[in-house]
Amino acid sequence: EDEEQDKDDDDEEDEHPASADSIPPPPALRVMARISLRPQPSTLSFTKEDAERFLAMPIPPPSPLT
Repeated sequence: EDEEQDKDDDDEEDEHPASADSIPPPPALRVMARISLRPQPSTLSFTKEDAERFLAMPIPPPSPLT
């Protein structure tokens, strides 16, 4: 009887690696991949003229609250 139980145990061990290989990745990993591929919003881009205009603005006085 012990030999039969050993054979059953061997059969179970053989099934585990195969089932582990077939497990799909968690959905969260797929979502993260999509997020990382998003293009940057175009609203962040500005021209050299925009930068010069911004740098030419007067600096406001410090707030009296600080």
